[in-house]
Amino acid sequence: DHIGYTPDAIKLVRKELGDERAIIGFAGSPWTLASFMVEGGSSRENTRSRAMLHDEPKLFHALLEKITEATITYLKAQIDAGADVIQLFDSQGGTLALNMFWEISGRWMQQIVEELKNEVPTIVFARNVHHNWNEVVQTGASALGIDWGIRLADVCKEIPADVAVQGNLDPALLLAKPEAAAAETQKILEEMRGRNGFIFNLGHGVPPDADIGAIMAITETVQDWS
Repeated sequence: DHIGYTPDAIKLVRKELGDERAIIGFAGSPWTLASFMVEGGSSRENTRSRAMLHDEPKLFHALLEKITEATITYLKAQIDAGADVIQLFDSQGGTLALNMFWEISGRWMQQIVEELKNEVPTIVFARNVHHNWNEVVQTGASALGIDWGIRLADVCKEIPADVAVQGNLDPALLLAKPEAAAAETQKILEEMRGRNGFIFNLGHGVPPDADIGAIMAITETVQDWS
């Protein structure tokens, strides 16, 4: 009941869009949500969360398990409401040590993907995990969301051709002049020409003060590209 507004919103959007546009449902990854709980919000380094991993591993894993179960329920509600695709945002994935990513983040996302894969395609976005692509692929997601800190062409060398790629325009360009936003969008499109399964998107979230002119320039560039 506490999350009813999300599926309600999806139903409203679906009613307006009909079947012409896909709706992406989403949730934070278990590790990202757990770190928010421990830190009291978003943190640059997640030092308290990482310390807790070592000091109270059983407690932290129990927390991750609870969040995973709740996230599956939450995402299934979004699917039932009309979401065509589900995306997991592991925005804090890059704060983990390389040898801890799978145990603390990857395997929990894998559980979620496994529960949903027969219902809708799934996207996993893990920020700043540029040395853990194999483990991100192991989540089983249909597509990987890529942040703006790495070239998409370089990522494509590290992942199977049957895994789609989404990204990765720098969100800061939504605050730039429309001409600059359009030019950088064009560069990404050209870079990914010929790569099957490419989805243009930002390399993270939309800034709250994004300029509508920049958004329109990006959208028109993508729609006109061939």
